[in-house]
Amino acid sequence: MSEPSQMQEKPTVSAAQVRSRARRRDRWVSWLVLGLFLLALVVGAVLKTLAESRSVEYRGDGFRLNYPAGWVRRTSLQPPYLFQVEDLGAAPTRTTVTVQRRPLPQHDPLGVVWRDLSIERKSDGQHWAGYRELSLESNAQLDGRTVLHTTFAYVEMEPDPFQLSLPVVMHGEDYLFVGRAGVYILTLTAAEENYDRDRGLFLALARSFREE
Repeated sequence: MSEPSQMQEKPTVSAAQVRSRARRRDRWVSWLVLGLFLLALVVGAVLKTLAESRSVEYRGDGFRLNYPAGWVRRTSLQPPYLFQVEDLGAAPTRTTVTVQRRPLPQHDPLGVVWRDLSIERKSDGQHWAGYRELSLESNAQLDGRTVLHTTFAYVEMEPDPFQLSLPVVMHGEDYLFVGRAGVYILTLTAAEENYDRDRGLFLALARSFREE
């Protein structure tokens, strides 16, 4: 009579081995999460770059220009304003680009219009609180066009009229140049933290400007 077969014993796993396997699994999960996070950052940056590189053409009021796709164009403007677009997604407050056209003075047209513009802003403490010019270049060149270029800063006292918020330091710049129909003023205003990013978009817009 044969002896009964003995059951094969299962190999034992020590607590140290369990902990080691768990640590390896956790490391792989951590690397996977980090990889997905970095991939999301890269994809987001690419999409943002593509969005910013796209533009929309505007034609009207005797001129044309290209402005960033996704920015909102305002209508029903009052003279001397002819054109206005805004990046409503900018925080803590919107970025704005405007185009004005003013009558052409007989003598020193850019200097006269710029001085009038400066006086208007300094007198309007509600919208241009603490307005200060930071730089002035009276004979700058923009794609072969002679322009007056100035940079400035001020404080936006009510960046969001629908909720309580702190004042925001704003930076901006103007390009003034003489056209057939008068003196054009192209202006950028943006929150201080967005200014360096948005001025490149503004420069592209200014370079695309053409009278018709």
